[in-house]
Amino acid sequence: VSVSFGYSVPNAYEAALKKAMSDAAEQTLVLADHTKFKKSYLCKVASIDEVDHVITDDLSPEMERELSELRVSYILANS
Repeated sequence: VSVSFGYSVPNAYEAALKKAMSDAAEQTLVLADHTKFKKSYLCKVASIDEVDHVITDDLSPEMERELSELRVSYILANS
């Protein structure tokens, strides 16, 4: 998950499937642990501003600010 590149995955088939599901959905959620932020993979699924909610275990203050500026809500799911 990268604010500049968006939500991406390493596999083109997986990206196409996730993009189709996202396009058909009323809301798009991204579930990713903190290790997936600030990383980009080969196949883009969507821009971050196309995501409605991010669910993660931890966010840096910088990422919290960036998501808030884009009006992307986030949920911190602690164990």
